[in-house]
Amino acid sequence: MSRLRELDVDSVGAFLHACYGHVRRDVELGPVFEAGVSDWDVFIATMTRFWCEVLLEGRVELAEVPAFLRFGFTRSNLARWLKLWSATAEAVFAPVEAERVRAAAYAVVPSAAGLAV
Repeated sequence: MSRLRELDVDSVGAFLHACYGHVRRDVELGPVFEAGVSDWDVFIATMTRFWCEVLLEGRVELAEVPAFLRFGFTRSNLARWLKLWSATAEAVFAPVEAERVRAAAYAVVPSAAGLAV
């Protein structure tokens, strides 16, 4: 599959499906997310709306900050999540788009979680 060169609702959704597929299979993060997510379709739809607002509209509604932050993320969980997020972005998107996706997560998630990486 060639890497995507455009950020839009469809590409962000495809990225999130891939990323959270990795998260669900991850030894450290899988149990955290499985305990907190009761409906993965709703979760992915919520995350798609949130990240489209961040990536496509440049706005962050803190009330909508990634739902997983309420799962009691540790600094280790956050570092692992950012690593999977970044690796998935690099696999899915062309370099410029991957960097935008990576930078957005590093800008939004740690501060919203109250954790530094």
